[in-house]
Amino acid sequence: MESSRLDDLLNTVRDVEVTRAKKRPDGWEPLVLSEAGGYITTEPSATPPTDWTDFLSQLLPDGMNVSDYEVDDTNVEMRAWDGNIGNGETRRFYYFKAKIRRKTLAFERRNIDDIIALARKTRTRKLSVDSDRAYWVHLTDFQAGQADGDGVAGMVHRLDELADIVRADLEALKQAKKPVAEIFVPITGDLVEGIDGWYAMQRFSVQLDRRDQVKLVRRLVTEFLLQLAETNLPVRVAVVPGNHGENRLDGKAFTSLNDNDDVAVIEQIAEAFAIAKVKNVSFVIPQRDRIHLTTEVQGWIVGLTHGHVARGGSSPEQKILNWFERMAVSRDSIGSSDILFTGHYHSGKWSQLVGDTDWIQGGTLSDTSAWFSQAAGLASDPCVLRGTITRTQKLESVMPHRWPRSKPETREIA
Repeated sequence: MESSRLDDLLNTVRDVEVTRAKKRPDGWEPLVLSEAGGYITTEPSATPPTDWTDFLSQLLPDGMNVSDYEVDDTNVEMRAWDGNIGNGETRRFYYFKAKIRRKTLAFERRNIDDIIALARKTRTRKLSVDSDRAYWVHLTDFQAGQADGDGVAGMVHRLDELADIVRADLEALKQAKKPVAEIFVPITGDLVEGIDGWYAMQRFSVQLDRRDQVKLVRRLVTEFLLQLAETNLPVRVAVVPGNHGENRLDGKAFTSLNDNDDVAVIEQIAEAFAIAKVKNVSFVIPQRDRIHLTTEVQGWIVGLTHGHVARGGSSPEQKILNWFERMAVSRDSIGSSDILFTGHYHSGKWSQLVGDTDWIQGGTLSDTSAWFSQAAGLASDPCVLRGTITRTQKLESVMPHRWPRSKPETREIA
C-alpha cells in the first residue's frame, strides 16, 4: 500500500489555516498557527534557517511566548520554483517550511500517522534476561474528559509521570538482583469518561467530547507504551472494556458488548504498532462480545474484567467474590484465574479473594468525582498499582503509588 494511501486512511486531524492575503503559494504562508500547532515558512532563501526558534520569535505577535512552542526541524519541507523577475529573466526561488507544536498541549501532538512515524523511530533490540520475573503496571479508570477536581490536566500529568515511575522500579529491581524478563500491562477499562448516561449532570460537566476523549487516551497510552518499548523488554498489553466506554442511550448501553471505546482505542494503537513493526509490544484483545479475558503470565492464569457486572454484595470485594464464584461454577475461563485484575471502584487494593486467587483492584488516575464523593462518600486518592509476578511466588510484590487528591475550598462572601 502506498504511504499516501495509508496517510489518507489514518489521518483524522488537519490544522486550521489562518486566512490572509495570498502573497505566497497556498500552504506556504509565513506563519499558520492553530491551538494544536501549525507551521512556519521562511522568506525566499538558498538554505533553511540555522535557528528556527529565533526565526519563529520574529513572527509571533506581541504577547505570545516563543517558549510555549517547539519547532520540528527534523522534517523540513522545501519548495522551489522559477519566477519571472522582469526583462525576460527568471530566477529560482526556495521556501523552507517546518512544523510547530504547542508544548502545553502535549496530548494533542500526535495523530495516528504521527504515532506510526514515531513508533518506527523507536529502536529496540532483543534483551536477553535470565529471569522468571514479570513486572506489571495496572492501567484503569483514567476517566479522560472528567472535569472534577484538577480535571483533564491532572490526569494527563499523572500519566506523564508513570513512565518515570516504571523506569525507576525496573532499575531498583535490577540493583536488588531481581531482574525483569517482561513487562505486563493489564488495562481494565473506563479509559474514557463518556458523555451521558452514567451519573447526574455528566453531559454538562465533561471537558471533552467523545472524539477528543478517545484521541487523548490514544496519544497518552501510545507515548507510555513506546517508552516501555525502549527498555528492550517484551511488553504485553491486555485490555477489557469498562462501562464508561459503552455507547449509551437514556442511561443504558444500546449497541453491543463489542462496541466499546476502551477496547477500540487500544485496538487502534495495536494496529498502528503492527504497521510500524514495533516488535517487542504485543496486545491481547477480548473476543467479540466478551467483557473479560484470561492470559498467561509466568505460568499463571491472569484474568481481567472491569468489575461493573459484579452485583450483589455490601462492598466491592463481596460483589467481586460473588461474581467470581459464579464464573467458576459456570466453567467460564475467568473463573480459573490465579490473579484477577479489576477496575471500576477507583480505590487501589490487593487481597486474597478466595482459595488461591489473588485480587488486584486498581485505583484511578482521575481526581475524586464531585457527584460520587458527596452522594455516596466515595472519595479516594488517585493511585496506580504495580508489582512483580514470578514463576514460583505468583504475586511477589504489590506497590501502590498515590497522588494527593484536590480538596474543595469553602468561600466566604463578606
